[in-house]
Amino acid sequence: TLTITIASNASSRIVNFSARALSGPLDQTLIMGFVVAGNGKNLLVRGIGPGLISFGVANALADPLLTLYNNTGAFATNDDWQTGNDGASIAAAAARVGAFALAGGSKDSALLAVLNNGAHTTGLLRPNSTTGIALTEIYDTDDNLAARLVNVSARMHVGTNENVLTAGFVIAGNLPKTVLIRGIGPALSAFGVAGVLADPQVTVYSGSTQVAANDNWGT
Repeated sequence: TLTITIASNASSRIVNFSARALSGPLDQTLIMGFVVAGNGKNLLVRGIGPGLISFGVANALADPLLTLYNNTGAFATNDDWQTGNDGASIAAAAARVGAFALAGGSKDSALLAVLNNGAHTTGLLRPNSTTGIALTEIYDTDDNLAARLVNVSARMHVGTNENVLTAGFVIAGNLPKTVLIRGIGPALSAFGVAGVLADPQVTVYSGSTQVAANDNWGT
């Protein structure tokens, strides 16, 4: 008798990234950028405002408008997640990747997108909008290892207490993944950004356990 065991390929990758912060008009807009390596990557992208209230978040953004951009401009947008969308497919994708459910009829926003190699951007910009706490999420919804998320960034106004920029990410696979994590403030001045955070500090947690921290990158 011959028994053959086929082990799964050793790999790891980022399958979810989220950023929560204060979002408002103009330079206070919550902007997330991400890079896809490879073609045909299926993603669920969500812009959450009212859905944060059930988690005890005060001053949630009342009506986020989610827009996706590439190097040619805006190519997809959604206002209310069940309007102009296949709401059932979005709900099913969210359940499949472990995202919390959005309430029926809520003004949270969401999109399903198939994206190819290159850089993309999300924005929660609504002209003349009010300001509030918002969450942008990106989920990898397939097992296509030939296409993956390789870089994600978030830019927004950062303050104290609930206005702190909080970014979360999930790594899937059976190998440790080495990642580079940066918190940029002063270096943004070279790109014409006004009001930069003078002295950012980055702290990384696994659950409630602190695993790394840095104040000045060269120290």
